[in-house]
Amino acid sequence: MVKPFIRDHSAQVLLLCGMLTMIAVSLQSTVVVRCAQMVFFLIFAGLMGRRVRLLPPAVMLLSVVVANLFSPNGRVLFSVWRLDITYGALRLGLMKGTLFIGLIYISRVSVGPGLKFPGRFGALLLKTFAYFEQLTEKWPLTHGDVLGRIDELLLTISRSDAGSARGEPRGPEAADGRRGGVIAAGGTEIQPYRRNLLAAAVLLTAGWGPYIASWTLIAADGRIG
Repeated sequence: MVKPFIRDHSAQVLLLCGMLTMIAVSLQSTVVVRCAQMVFFLIFAGLMGRRVRLLPPAVMLLSVVVANLFSPNGRVLFSVWRLDITYGALRLGLMKGTLFIGLIYISRVSVGPGLKFPGRFGALLLKTFAYFEQLTEKWPLTHGDVLGRIDELLLTISRSDAGSARGEPRGPEAADGRRGGVIAAGGTEIQPYRRNLLAAAVLLTAGWGPYIASWTLIAADGRIG
């Protein structure tokens, strides 16, 4: 009784665990851990069959960091021409940039095959997830200025909706069908519900593990002191 329920709702479990992981990553206050989590989620998204390109996240992170450097905060580390590079601004830029990129790839892993919600609201929610999947995946493939790239993306999504009306798969399930499932060490493909549960466990561990460990160390230091 329990196993069929888990198998039928594994995609919802993965989505819920992804949301909980986002909370843990947002609460993380150590910049080194936040950077490590961002790198891990990038790698894990690739292992889960999501398309990962290194250039767009690198450009995004650099842009956020540079934008924050124009608001000096804290100790001056060095100067570039007349711009003082401060520790507080650099740290804040890294925290914001790594959080944003990490959340993007957590969400891409969290929306797995078989995700369904009942009713009209559920259908609307699924369509939103599908649009987000396409936007984050196809944005690096567009060219030109921002408005031109947005227009190109909207045309691509419109053609995708037309394909969906003809019965072609779209969204997370279509992506999974194109890229295949996760391959186990023995060369066999992991069943979708097992893959969803495995991804959920990995997300929770990567998100909440460092956060709980850091608070455990703080509590231990407090008792020793």
